[in-house]
Order: sequence, then C-alpha cells, then structure tokens
Amino acid sequence: MSFAHCLVAIAADKSQEQDRLGRACLATMCELAVSNVQVASYCGGINTIISSVLDSQVHRMNECLVLTLLFLMNNPVTRCYVRPDVGLEGILAPFTDLHYNHGIEIPDSQLREDRESRLQTSKMAMATVFKTWPGIICLCKPDGSGLQSVLQIFCLPDPLIK
Repeated sequence: MSFAHCLVAIAADKSQEQDRLGRACLATMCELAVSNVQVASYCGGINTIISSVLDSQVHRMNECLVLTLLFLMNNPVTRCYVRPDVGLEGILAPFTDLHYNHGIEIPDSQLREDRESRLQTSKMAMATVFKTWPGIICLCKPDGSGLQSVLQIFCLPDPLIK
C-alpha cells in the first residue's frame, strides 16, 4: 500500500515537467489500476491517471492512460471506480471550455502555447476513445455532454474556436 502511495506522489507531481521517473510511475500506476483497482483507487491512483491524460504529450503514454480508464469503465466490477463525467469527459475540456485552465500557473507569454498543446493532447485522447466501444458509448450519451457538447461549440461565433 505504501508503495502505491509513493507511485501516486511521484506521478502526480506537477511542479515541473514530468521526467522518466514520473512517466514510469504513471505507467506502473496504470498497471496497478488494471490488476488491483481497489488499491489504486484507495491511494488516489485513478484520479492521478485522469488528471495526467491532458499532461502527457507522448502519444503512447496518452493512449495508455485513456485505455486504462476505458478498461476500468468496460468491466462491470471496476466501473464504480471511474465516474464517466469526470474521467472521459474531462478530455473534452480544452475544446468545450473557452477559458480552460489546467490548474497550473502559466505565464501569460506561454498561455497560447499551453492551450495548443492541451488541444493536441485532447485530440490524441479523443482519437483513442473513439477507437473503442466503451468510449463511443460513454461520449455519445444523449444528456448533452460528451460529443454533443463538442459539436455545439461550433455554433458560437468566436473565430478562435473554429
């Protein structure tokens, strides 16, 4: 249990750019979530995986994080550990929220670059989600969230959005 807490602490550290150790801890946290979801959830590993999806600029890592969440959502036993409105719909935020801020203090000079990188990361995650049935089912709910919110954003007259 204490090892899992250490993994979460290292993987969730957002004070600086994630290094190889941070990525290795995040990958290990994904494996722990698949093999023992109770321990991963108790230590905060699921929340770390969810919050790290938009931080990962590496396509394979981004895909691994999203597929871990989809695996947990697809299994009826582990589905209760991932809330769909927090897990997968959070990856749409850079597209649907005009004033999206990832929670990291960013200087005004780098704000545009950060927005572009978050949009790129969100695009990679959305592509991964739409390659699976659980992802399609989760994002295509008729409650106005998910894909419907992405399509509604195009109705706004802001040229930055389009």
